[in-house]
Amino acid sequence: MEETRYAIIIGINDYNNAPLEYCVNDANEVKTRLLEKARFKDQNIFLLTSDATHPIKDISGSFNNAFVKISENFKEELDSIFFYFAGHGYADGGSFILFQDTPLNIRDIFDRFASIKPKYQFFMFDSCYSGGKTLTRKIPQKEKERIEFSSGVTLLYACTDSQIASECMSLQHGVLTDAFLKVMDDRSFYGISDGTITPSRISEEVSKIVSEYTSWVQTPVCESRVIGSYPFGFLTTDQGDDSIAQIPDGDNIEAEERAQSPEDIISTIQETRMELFLAVKGKIDTETEKLTKYFNNSYSIEIFDEIPASSIFSNPDTIIQHLVEQSKKFFPLKKCIGIQSKEVRKSYKWFNASMILDSVYGDPKGNYETVHFPGINYFSDIVYNKTCIFNTQSILNPTFCAGLIGAQVKWGIIIIFYLFEMDWDGEKDSVIRDISSKLERYSLEHSSIIKIQTSNFFNLEEIANLIHGWEQKRKDELESFKKGVK
Repeated sequence: MEETRYAIIIGINDYNNAPLEYCVNDANEVKTRLLEKARFKDQNIFLLTSDATHPIKDISGSFNNAFVKISENFKEELDSIFFYFAGHGYADGGSFILFQDTPLNIRDIFDRFASIKPKYQFFMFDSCYSGGKTLTRKIPQKEKERIEFSSGVTLLYACTDSQIASECMSLQHGVLTDAFLKVMDDRSFYGISDGTITPSRISEEVSKIVSEYTSWVQTPVCESRVIGSYPFGFLTTDQGDDSIAQIPDGDNIEAEERAQSPEDIISTIQETRMELFLAVKGKIDTETEKLTKYFNNSYSIEIFDEIPASSIFSNPDTIIQHLVEQSKKFFPLKKCIGIQSKEVRKSYKWFNASMILDSVYGDPKGNYETVHFPGINYFSDIVYNKTCIFNTQSILNPTFCAGLIGAQVKWGIIIIFYLFEMDWDGEKDSVIRDISSKLERYSLEHSSIIKIQTSNFFNLEEIANLIHGWEQKRKDELESFKKGVK
């Protein structure tokens, strides 16, 4: 009797919270590779995908139905299973994948497939959590024992339990899945003598590609236990003849990449810029929410999409000048942060004949002059800012301001975190003083997306210590004043 290969492939985009972009595309492409490169039959592949156009809210029910159908004809210790999931996942005392209607413990998946005793099992989880992809990957000893009887098992996870995995606009895939597709398509990874590729080799090459692509910010976790050598992918067709599947030659791929036009290269750079800036905007919003929640009980909080003007600060140019100085050496695009220029109407010190003539005849050139000043173009689509003012009701407790500003610069993206006290001017807290800031820069690489998502801009403990210092200084100033009063 011959082995039959079964697969359950799941891809979910349309989560109510934090929907994803490319999981359905991932699932469809994985199915295509199983059909073209791994000798699966279409009738034995159960593809479950859900997006806004074609939603399936009862994914768990569909998964159960697929498993029942597989079990009906499954030949113990002869047939094999491939399970793939792309969607959200989380860790909470265990590893879970998330369907829209219910979470599912990975342990339960292992148990379910173990009950039908496959010859070989290949599990692949490209799972996400909070807009990025992450899942606890360590498999406890009990889970290993459940699959011990199998002739082989390969477990491939997107990243470690402390990392975030990503999906990318330019790839149109999750990074892990894209690497899997590339390995399946690259004939150089297949054995010279037999034209096959094993799950172990797939996992090894996928791990290398993902780790290098993300500069080791995302490191897949792979476990493979195989008795003998199990061929998963084949260069030859499933009819067993000598025809070779249409797999791109590595040399030809490199030649095509070298032949990219300048327009294509520029387009790719612009796509990367867009992806990075979207990540920056999301990160700024997330960090702002974290900061405001932390101080919500002690302050009245105002949030602005720009640094407020003189109606709130008595010296707003102080912080603007600071940010301009911080960013200018990185060459912000379109001078979104930098020296701005505008035409203003001339002012006259004295009422004289020139003023009368200008007002009567309206000389456009003579009436206006160009002035230059440090500024931020908040209307630009390449700068993004959130400024939070934390107001207090007590004169002894300092008001303070914290914010993040992201901007596109010559070689990538910068994010500046800034924090300062709003000192008492005798009537209100409005004087900017004690500015502290931190600038992070990110190059035009997809690995920067994960670095942005995992960065921690607001050190809440340090901010609390600074606030305590400002509070003590204010009390000392007041006590010093009182001692001098007779």
